[in-house]
Amino acid sequence: MVPKILTIGASILLLTSCLGQPPKITNQQKYYCTDTISFSIDTNVISRDYNHLLCDVDVNGLKVGNVLIDNGCRYMVLHSELASLLDASFVPFDSSLWTSLDVRHGYCEGYLAQGLVFNIGHTAYAVDTVEISDRRSIFRKSNIRAIIGRDFFENYVVELDFKNNIMIFGNQLPAKTDDYLAIPMEPCGGPHLTMLRVIKVDGFKQKNGRPMQARLCLDLGCGETSYDETFLHCVDQHFSQLDTTSMAYLVMNTIGVAIDSVGFPCYYEEKSGKRVRTPGPSAKIIGESLKSDILLGNNFFSHFNVIFDYKNNMLYLKRNE
Repeated sequence: MVPKILTIGASILLLTSCLGQPPKITNQQKYYCTDTISFSIDTNVISRDYNHLLCDVDVNGLKVGNVLIDNGCRYMVLHSELASLLDASFVPFDSSLWTSLDVRHGYCEGYLAQGLVFNIGHTAYAVDTVEISDRRSIFRKSNIRAIIGRDFFENYVVELDFKNNIMIFGNQLPAKTDDYLAIPMEPCGGPHLTMLRVIKVDGFKQKNGRPMQARLCLDLGCGETSYDETFLHCVDQHFSQLDTTSMAYLVMNTIGVAIDSVGFPCYYEEKSGKRVRTPGPSAKIIGESLKSDILLGNNFFSHFNVIFDYKNNMLYLKRNE
């Protein structure tokens, strides 16, 4: 009888702790609790951090502001100056785990960490692998000193409420997703990039009129949606040619960029001495390294309440307007 009473008491204690003030939980715990932090969005169009999601965290007792939320980074990231201030140990790991592109851009300083804890809200998130760098392009001419990377998304179901500027994370999918658009995700592919996520989007057409499916890589670290140059060369970019019932229409209409639609902004790029109109920034890297056609950024996500369920490879969207 005593063991049964103890079990009931423990259950009540656990329930009240989850319903009240969120307890200090770790990425190893299994019971259902959620945590919430606020984030800000830099809306200055000339800022290097334009449309980036920034929050405050505590790293080993040190308060750190302007921390980037970026599921495109494979690990948590520390600026080298910040890492030198922390009471933690870092051991370099085999750089062969990084792609040649990572090495060229200086993204190859990976470390196994001991004694490193990101306190995010009330949650103590123990970090065992981290990137330490002052060369990563995101750090240049920016106040960002740390990044919450993709490994965090792999440990939690992460919701981004762009209307109220809050991130909610926990270890179970909330029931409210019944009212959301559910989209399957899959691994990105390419060398060492299998953990990045893409969605397949129907509704595009090739220039010859044939239907075309595009692969969209999901990147919260990308302020504006970008396009692969090869994709732009073969796809019919005319907004009027999109299937209005398709995901392609939802994406392009939400972003508000289409080269033949009045009032929609366009980009102009110099190509071989000619001025070429495109629906957004473009780069070969999107197709070559990310194996994707479009890098979907925050100018799309900010119009939705977004839930990432990496463990079950599902993306959930609900309009916030």
